[in-house]
This record gives sequence, structure tokens and C-alpha cells, in this order.
Amino acid sequence: RVWNGVNLGIGFDPSIDVDKTGVFYYVYGVAPLSGNYPNGVVAVKSSDGQNWSQLPTITFNNNKFFDDKYWVAVDRSNSNFANRIYVVWDRNTATNQILYVSYSANGGQSWSSPIQVNDGRSKFERVIGAYPAVDQNTGRAYVSWHDYARNVIYVDKSTNGGVTWGSDVAAATTHTGFGMDIGCVGGRSQSPAHHLKVGSDGTLHLVYADKVAGRGFDILYTRSTTGGASWSTPVSLNDDIGSADQFHPTLSVDGIVVTVSWYDRRNDSANCQAQVYAGQSADGGMSWATNSAVYTVNSNFDGNPNGPGDYSSATPSSLGGVSFFSIHPSGQPFDVYASTIPNP
Repeated sequence: RVWNGVNLGIGFDPSIDVDKTGVFYYVYGVAPLSGNYPNGVVAVKSSDGQNWSQLPTITFNNNKFFDDKYWVAVDRSNSNFANRIYVVWDRNTATNQILYVSYSANGGQSWSSPIQVNDGRSKFERVIGAYPAVDQNTGRAYVSWHDYARNVIYVDKSTNGGVTWGSDVAAATTHTGFGMDIGCVGGRSQSPAHHLKVGSDGTLHLVYADKVAGRGFDILYTRSTTGGASWSTPVSLNDDIGSADQFHPTLSVDGIVVTVSWYDRRNDSANCQAQVYAGQSADGGMSWATNSAVYTVNSNFDGNPNGPGDYSSATPSSLGGVSFFSIHPSGQPFDVYASTIPNP
């Protein structure tokens, strides 16, 4: 469709969230069918999920840099920032990668100029995979990202509606660099693919994948009860024995119930075919139940240069955590599934 007077043929990296009044905001990137320029971050909104209206462009670039990995979060609290929309992304230039956020306080009718979130500005900045989350009691906004040059997942916080941001806090260390090819994913390198959520009690929950010595890729979890100032020692959530790979985690938080799901190869001795497994905590992440199988049909993600894609996602519901994931059974096309993981 046409954005800023340019007909752009590719839309990618979508995310969605909803405000207090039931209006959905759908954010994604746009680019030409070939090449990187021009490109932009755009949004549409809907009150019924069927009819969508185009909003003003969040940011648009003709030829200077490439904005990537967009994600949206909306404030549904009763704070002064209720219904504020946050969109975060990483900006790739010829010399570095910087994390930016733009916010809207009027339903997406206008957007702030991009505001830098990460502290660094040097040529060594290498950030990717921004993930925003809002404390729906206080209106505090958080953003997590992976710095693959330093092998650290950082978290930062804003207490004034995204206008300014604090100091970056290291939440977890990683061992993947930009990403690692674990095979059977179309050659797509696998990164920590972290997700951040805030519980109703203000606890921050962070999951990510990482290379663990002697174990392959594992799913790790850490939490913060100090508003992101300090983080617990990470624990592995997958309870298999051996070195099978687990990757692409996502989580939902409903009160003190934390549900994490991921792709899992524990049942394939060749460490190729993936199923979907989940782990749940009924005490806010303090302890975890035995893993459960969510989807047991094998998927081999070769055949698609993007493998299973860059994202999984999940959301709480009245019945449990709803996990969204892609599948590719033998001889079948790629598809997207959803599965409800009942609350304990």
C-alpha cells in the first residue's frame, strides 16, 4: 500500500496490542520489494478487528538507515499515561545500531520524534530485538533488548511516559552473538529471542534462549521484583535430559501464573524435528511445574529461508495462556497455530 506517497510492497515484523477502550493497534515495517530504501514504521487501528484505519507514519526514512524489529505496547493502567502507545525498534546505520522508541498520547494521531533508549552512542553499539512492556498498575514503561556485541540482554525503564529513560541494567548474559545456526531452520540464525512481561504485582518476567555448555540451546528465565534494578539468577525451564535444542520462547503472565512456551527438539535424536512445549509457574516464577507438550506433530523448518520466523507470541486468557507458533509438518505448507495452555 502507499505510505508517505510511496507504494511499498513488503510489510513485516508485525505486532499488536489493545488500549483500555478496546481499540487495537497493529504496527509493522514497510519496505520495497527489493532493497532497503525507502522504509518506515507504520500503524493501523481498529475497534472491531475487521475494519482498519491508517494512522500517521511513526517514522519514515528515504536512504539513510534501516529501521527493524518493531514492537508495540499500550498502557492500560489508570495512570497519567493511560492509553499511551509505545513503539520500539532498532535503527541500523552504516556505523552502529541504536534503540529508539516513539510514543503517541492521542490514539496514534501523532507520534513523538524517535527517542534513544540505550545509553551508548559509539560505533560499537549493536542492539537488536527491542521488546516493550508496561506495568498496568503504575504506567511505568520498560524495554528489553539484546546487545549482541556485549552478549547481554539489557532492560531500561521510563517513569514519565517514555519522554526520558534511565540507565541500562544488565538482566542476563548470553553466548550467541548475533545468532547461531542450529540446523533445520532454513539457515536462519537463532538469537535469544527474548520476551519481557510485567505481572500485576509489578514483577518483571524475562525469558530467552541461550547456548548452554553441554546442553545445546536452552530456555532460560529470570525475574525482577525491584522494578528492573536487579535480576534473579537465570534458571533453565526445559526439563529434558541431553543436548537437544529449545528455541524461540514466548510468555504470558496472568496474575501469578506465568506460562512460557517454546520450540523443542527433545523427541528427535537427530536434533532436527521440533515440537512445542511449555512450562508454567503458579507462584510468579518462583517454581516451575514439569514441562507439558503443547503440539506434538514434528516440524522441520528447512525449506523457508526465514525458518519459523523471528517471533513467537502469547497472551493470557480466561482459560489460560494462549501461545501462537508456526508449524511445518513433513509435506505440508508452513502454517500458524494457536493453542491454549490451561492455568494450573
